[in-house]
Amino acid sequence: MAVLLYLSGANQILILAAFFVLDKSIPSATFSQFNMPLSDIIDDDLVKYSRSSPVSSLVYGTNALFTKPAQSFAPMMIVAILSSYGYQVGHVLL
Repeated sequence: MAVLLYLSGANQILILAAFFVLDKSIPSATFSQFNMPLSDIIDDDLVKYSRSSPVSSLVYGTNALFTKPAQSFAPMMIVAILSSYGYQVGHVLL
């Protein structure tokens, strides 16, 4: 879609609007459904192993560890990079 948008030119506002809507809505709609199979896995595990409480925090925590590392590590990496260039020195630009 990005190549189509680039080839269509900068003056095609409708293609740009469609690109923004589809680029945001399709991944959000797809990945929001991912938690449903995880809930089934947790329920099946509860029944299969006769647990007194579900292991949902373990499953969701492991899922977040592997699926969202960029959201977790990006802020720390940005601060580390900025700090290496003297960001925490405290200079104020007016």
